Amino acid sequence: MQLHLDSFKFRYGIGLAKRPGNLMGLQYRSTTCTLTGLTISVTEPSPPRMLSSGQTLELLEPMSLRPLGKRVEEPARCRNRGFRVRLAFLLTGMLASMAVLWGCSGVVSGKPAITPPPPPPPQTYSISGTVTPLAGGSGATVTLAGATSATQTADSSGNYTFTGLASGAYTVTPSHVGYTFSPNSLGATINGANVTGINFAAAAQTFSISGTISPTVGGSGATVALSGAASGSTISDSSGSYSFSGLANGTYAITPNHTGYTFSPGTLAATVNGANISGINFSAAVQTGSTYSISGTISPTAGGSGAMVALSGAASGSTIADGSGNYTFAALANGTYTVTPTNTVTCTDQPSAGSHIPG
Repeated sequence: MQLHLDSFKFRYGIGLAKRPGNLMGLQYRSTTCTLTGLTISVTEPSPPRMLSSGQTLELLEPMSLRPLGKRVEEPARCRNRGFRVRLAFLLTGMLASMAVLWGCSGVVSGKPAITPPPPPPPQTYSISGTVTPLAGGSGATVTLAGATSATQTADSSGNYTFTGLASGAYTVTPSHVGYTFSPNSLGATINGANVTGINFAAAAQTFSISGTISPTVGGSGATVALSGAASGSTISDSSGSYSFSGLANGTYAITPNHTGYTFSPGTLAATVNGANISGINFSAAVQTGSTYSISGTISPTAGGSGAMVALSGAASGSTIADGSGNYTFAALANGTYTVTPTNTVTCTDQPSAGSHIPG
């Protein structure tokens, strides 16, 4: 509302007064002052009311104002009080802002804190090699021990690889049923780089068949023949001992022979299955007469080849039929014998047959 007065007194507000009013766009604390010879605008938050000349609103102290649109002169008390109020608000705002900045994590100097990226995963490496030849390398099991333990199966070319390994010391060991390896194991040290060329040579695992021919008079210098999965011959030593080495798994027949002697049994069979065989022994006797043999064939070859043939009766023994199914028992004296073939694949229609060597 517009007031045109020579002099009047009014109450105006500042800050949080109960009934604040606006004077020249500024908020004042409750104070009553006298205005003289001015035209002023007063806006009250409560419903406006008209004031008349001479109306008094709690005169507290005098105050002089300049014409409308110019700065209002306040008494020192009002100015000081207003200054203190404004300073208090200013300090409160500053302290509140500082509290927010200091108290809130992730804010530094008014800017969001930069979270450092996570560290990269540790570098890993590999150990690789080849097991040769293919017969022993393909499908071989390769074991890793040391800073990390693991197992790999070599591929069809005998290659293997261990991945995701940290730097450190390791040991690599191959294995394969029926094979030995050179070397048995190898060490590998990872030091910031992949390790290659950890290679092995596989060899078919072999075994032996051994025994003794006694007494030494008939056993010493005797010829011992090997047939079956492999063939060969050897001469027994002065003690009548003999041995066949480097044999793979399989079934074999051992037959001794010495001029002027007969042997019991005449032939023995032995099956190698992942271990050496010993104790294939024979007894030699001075031949007092002529000796003879019993032989035959097991057919067809699909069932006869490799079949085991046992001899019993006046002498005992066993032998292995050759690739054509043929077998022989030699150095037999006169007497009655029984011959019995067996094969894990094929059974014969005639389990056994008798044979008589006449005098």
